[in-house]
Parts: sequence; structure tokens; C-alpha cells
Amino acid sequence: MENDANKTLVHERHDTSILFSAEVLRTLERASFDFVYVDGSHLAPDVLTDLVQAWDLLKDGGVLVIDDYAWKATRDPLTTPRPAIEAFMTVFYAQYVQLERGYQVILLKHLLKATVPMRL
Repeated sequence: MENDANKTLVHERHDTSILFSAEVLRTLERASFDFVYVDGSHLAPDVLTDLVQAWDLLKDGGVLVIDDYAWKATRDPLTTPRPAIEAFMTVFYAQYVQLERGYQVILLKHLLKATVPMRL
């Protein structure tokens, strides 16, 4: 097993693929995961794509953990995850309960909340 701290608790229950996440995520069954951990590219367009696809994979009541929300290695907003994470949270605000927002963002998918009408 690889020495990766993000995987130490799941041991053999994880699958490691060396492919682009956008390709892999679209092949997985929708609404079939209880937990998704997003830690990939730091480029905002890639992050946004990963989040939308990962969200579709979660069951209602599933948990999405998004890594690197506070990562700041560059001043260019297109090369950091935060703008994409915030855009995702704005668009999907009626479908989750925020559990944490620090270096990571943790969201609980809650589709009953989605029935709240959006104010324009």
C-alpha cells in the first residue's frame, strides 16, 4: 500500500487509479457513494468539474470532503481551488448542510433541503 496519510484509515477499501478524474468519475454509478474525498488538481476549472461529478455520485446523506480550500501557492485565482469550491457551493447551496469550512470543506448532501425555493 502507498504511504499516503489521506488513505490510512481506509486501508484496502480504496481504489487508486492513475487517470484523469473527469474520465473516471463519469464511469461510476450515480448516487452510490456514502463518502467522497476530493483532493486532485488545484486548477479551478478542474476542481469545479471534479466537484460537480463527485456530487452526482453521492447518496442523499452522503458526505463530500473537499481538500485544499485554503491552499494559496499562487495569486492567480484560476490556479487555486478556492474560487471553484465557492462557485460550487453557491450553485448547490440548497442541496447541502455545511459541516466544516477550514483548510477542508465538508458538506452533507441533503436533498430535502433542495426543495427550498431559490431567491433571485
